[in-house]
Amino acid sequence: RIYQGDIASWDHPDIREVNPNLELPVQLDFYGKPAEDQSFPIKVAARGDGSGTTVIFTSYLHKTCPEHWGADLVSSQPDWPLAGSDNFITADGTSDMLSVIVDNAGTIGYSTSGSALGTPGLAEAALRMESSSLKVDFFLTSENSLSKDGVA
Repeated sequence: RIYQGDIASWDHPDIREVNPNLELPVQLDFYGKPAEDQSFPIKVAARGDGSGTTVIFTSYLHKTCPEHWGADLVSSQPDWPLAGSDNFITADGTSDMLSVIVDNAGTIGYSTSGSALGTPGLAEAALRMESSSLKVDFFLTSENSLSKDGVA
């Protein structure tokens, strides 16, 4: 639902419900204190270069949430629903994806397993389809972003 734009901020009730003890990103005011408005936007990063990783990731989205991610969006270069919005960032290649995530607070993205190892500020959350051995990982902008089970 994040990649559809249905969930657009880190304080969304559905994120809080599945991560009740997780410290989520917050907006800070001019003085560095938590702002009254805590709707810290989620920035979505996606590959724009037609990658196999994108096929695996969009297949995962379709298999786990077909009501939100149709078969027409399973592709190496899908028509991303958020493309063109202020909270959508494209990356070309794995290293660019990792840089985009690190350089843009509140960004969520995807890459192949293990590619973020040794990248400061990133941690992996493994996502697996039950009917397949295919694996795709989310990379989150904070090592504190993983839930207890290692799945965000």
